[in-house]
Amino acid sequence: MNFLRKLIARLFGRILRRAPLCDRCRYDYGTVCMRPERPNAIVCPDFKQR
Repeated sequence: MNFLRKLIARLFGRILRRAPLCDRCRYDYGTVCMRPERPNAIVCPDFKQR
């Protein structure tokens, strides 16, 4: 059972890493973020979790 949990967590983590960061970023409002990758950034040096 522990193996199954780890496998699911690993797969879910891969899905989240491919998802755009902007939806979960603290700076995703108004004109705060001016990065050209926005709103579909997969990698961002300014990302801060909400």
